[in-house]
Amino acid sequence: MATPHSEHWLRRPLVTNIGAVLAFCAGPAHATVVLSCTDDGNADIANLRNSISNTGDGGTVDLSTLACSEIALHLGQIVIVQSALTLKGPGSGALAITGIYNGTQQHYRLFDHQGSGVLTLQDLTIRDGYLDAGGGNANGGCIKSAGSVVLDHVAVTQCLATSTGIGAGALAQGGGIYAASGLTLRNSVVSGNKAGLDMVPAFGGGVFVGSGTLKMYDSTLSGNKAGTNGAYGYFGGGTVAGSILISGSTISGNIATSRVGGLSAGGPGSTATISNSTISGNSAIAGLGGGALLINVLSVDIDHSTVAFNHAGSATGQFSAYAPGVAIYAPGSAQINVALQSSLFSNNSFGPTSIQYDLSIETGAVLAGANNLVHVTGSDVPPGTKLGTQAAAMLGPLRDNGGPTLTHALASNSAAIDTGNNSGALPNDQRGAPFARLSGAQVDIGAYEYDQNDIVFSAGFEGIP
Repeated sequence: MATPHSEHWLRRPLVTNIGAVLAFCAGPAHATVVLSCTDDGNADIANLRNSISNTGDGGTVDLSTLACSEIALHLGQIVIVQSALTLKGPGSGALAITGIYNGTQQHYRLFDHQGSGVLTLQDLTIRDGYLDAGGGNANGGCIKSAGSVVLDHVAVTQCLATSTGIGAGALAQGGGIYAASGLTLRNSVVSGNKAGLDMVPAFGGGVFVGSGTLKMYDSTLSGNKAGTNGAYGYFGGGTVAGSILISGSTISGNIATSRVGGLSAGGPGSTATISNSTISGNSAIAGLGGGALLINVLSVDIDHSTVAFNHAGSATGQFSAYAPGVAIYAPGSAQINVALQSSLFSNNSFGPTSIQYDLSIETGAVLAGANNLVHVTGSDVPPGTKLGTQAAAMLGPLRDNGGPTLTHALASNSAAIDTGNNSGALPNDQRGAPFARLSGAQVDIGAYEYDQNDIVFSAGFEGIP
C-alpha cells in the first residue's frame, strides 16, 4: 500500500504503467484511481489534481480506496476541462475535499468545471471553499460548472462566494454551487453556505442554476444564506432560472437578507413540480416579497407536501403579491395552471407581529386539485380546501422522524389526518419505506402520514393561534 507522499507513477512496475496508458487511451470508460491524499505540484504523484488532469472525457476519478478522511487543496482551484467527468468517493462521511489547509482558509473555490457536459460527484463531502472574485461576479463558492452538476450522496457545506466589486455591478451567485445549465441532487445535502459579504448583492445562498432544471430527490437544502451586513440578499436557499422538480426533499432554515428565504424558480416555458416534500422555517429578514417559495412559471403542481413556519420580516400588506408561504404567479401576461393535491400550508407569517399568510396565487390562474389545508390565503384555492378555523394543522417541530430528510409530524388531533387523497398513488410518505402513504381510513394531508398505531400527544404541536 502506497503512502500519501511516496506514490509516484514513474516508480511503479512497468506493467502497471503500461496498463494505465492503455486504459487512458480507451476513452470514456477510463477510470483513474487516486492513490495520494496530497495536493502536490509534482506531476508524478497520483493525487486528485493530477488524476483529474490525466482522465479522459467521460471518465471516472476514483477516490474510493483512499485511507485518509480529507484532501486539503492549497494550490488553487482544480480546473476540469473535460465536458463530462465523475468523481467517486468512499462515502460523504468518509472523505471530504476542503479548502482549509493546515488550519488556514484558502481563498478560492474548489472546482471549476469548464466543460458543457455533466460534472458528477458521488459519495463525497465538498466543504470550505471561499471565492472572492475581486471586482467581478463570484459564481460558486465551492463548485462552478459551465454545464450541469449531479450530486449523488454528496454534502456541499460551509462554502462562500463574494466579491469586492461593490457599486460596480458585481454579484455573488451560488454560495455553494453555480450550475449554468442544471443541477440534480440525489440523497444529498447542500447546507451552511453563503453568498455575498458586505454590500455585494447576492443571489442563491445555497445554489444558483442559470438555466434548465433543479431536481431534488430525497435531499436537503438547509441553513444557507444570501446577503450579509445589510446587503441585498435574494433567495437564501437558491435561485433557479428555469424549472424545479422536487420529490421527497426538505428545504429549511435558509435566510435571505432581502427577498425569499427559501427558493425561487422561473423562466420562459418553465414548470414547478413539488411532491412529498417539506418547505419549513425559511426567512427573509427585510421580507419585501419574502416567501419561502417564489414561483414564476407556466404550470405548478404541488402534491402531498407541507409548507410551514416560514417568515418574512416585513411586507407591504397581508395580501401582497408574495406570501411568506408560497407565492405563485405567471411570467408576463401568460395564464398559469396550478394544481394542488393533498398539501398543507400553515403557520407561515410576516411582520413583527407574525401575521399569518400561507398561500398567494395570481388572480385568474386555472386551479385544479382537492383535499388541501390552507390556514390563510389571499387568493382562490381549489374546491374542498380546508380554510381558517377548519385548518388546525397541529404540526410538530421539524426533526428526524425517520427517513433521509427532516419532517413535521402530525398530532393526533390534526385536521390533516384522514382528510387527504393519494392522487399520485404514492406508496410512502416523504420518509420513504417503510412509512406507508396510507395509515387509517384515508391518507393524510401533507408530507407526513400519521401512524394510527402510534400514540402521539398534542403537546408541543402548533396549529392555529
